Amino acid sequence: MTPARVSVQPGTPIALAGLGFKPGDTVAVGGINSTLVGVSPTQLTALAPPLVDGVQSITITDPVNGASTTLENAVTAGPGPNDLIRMTLSGNLPTPVGGEAPNPLRVVVATADGSTPVAGATVQWSASDGAGLSACGGAASCLVLSDESGKLETRVRVGATGTSTVGNPRAGVVCAGKVRAGVGERHFFRE
Repeated sequence: MTPARVSVQPGTPIALAGLGFKPGDTVAVGGINSTLVGVSPTQLTALAPPLVDGVQSITITDPVNGASTTLENAVTAGPGPNDLIRMTLSGNLPTPVGGEAPNPLRVVVATADGSTPVAGATVQWSASDGAGLSACGGAASCLVLSDESGKLETRVRVGATGTSTVGNPRAGVVCAGKVRAGVGERHFFRE
């Protein structure tokens, strides 16, 4: 089966090799039916449906006789359990409340090796203390997919004097930055 990883967005072609495939067979990824785009006796090609992040099983069914086979944990959609989300921050000049910090926050999603990018990974941006995020249309929280190079970015509009935390609350991921705005000291910093 190739590829071993797909985006959570629909449409990634998945090739399944085997024997005895025929027109009418069905393929479900993560329990969701997919669209078959190619069938031969030795290969099925299906388009991945919209999926949630994580490891997914694939089931091939022959509707004529009801026989099926399941490839357990065959494909990873979006980020996998051992992938890394790293936030890279750059310094900013003083940013007044209501202003937008000149440098964006950037996130890179990579496999456990730290260098292979993960495209189509879901990242949740979240900000506190009234900060607004450009990736979220000005809201304080949203889900965004990483691009082909595993990257995402957002700009921050400072909402209040004090410290606002911006990051990804995914369990087990250390990925947070802070925006500080106040009299005399207003900058991004990394903790």
